[in-house]
Amino acid sequence: MKKILLICSLILSNTIYAGEPEKDASQALLKLEIALQANNLQDILKLLSKKNADLYTVTWRSPEENLQEAKTETQRHLPKKMQIKSSEKISENEIDIMVEGLRWESDKVIYKVSMQLENEHWVFKRGKFIDFVK
Repeated sequence: MKKILLICSLILSNTIYAGEPEKDASQALLKLEIALQANNLQDILKLLSKKNADLYTVTWRSPEENLQEAKTETQRHLPKKMQIKSSEKISENEIDIMVEGLRWESDKVIYKVSMQLENEHWVFKRGKFIDFVK
């Protein structure tokens, strides 16, 4: 865990933030990227909004199927190898983060990721493809 936090700190140290909420939301997003690479559904669920998390706790799927569905569907809304470029506070409970990353193996893209404050924690709300990096 210390190694993961160190990596997040190094990435975040190269980004300029308007304030602490933006930094906290960005850290949560990078933790989600790391959680999606592991095989622990609970680690993923605690970084998703309640609305999103509820989709992956259904009883008609096995825990393994819920894990795979959570990983697949969430990764569809995020680029790989994310680099945070900027953030904007939309409201007290929502921050949009612009990230650059890979959509496939070589296509650099920009996504807008919305993070939401729930129970005093920043969680993933949605991600949207914006454009290819020229």
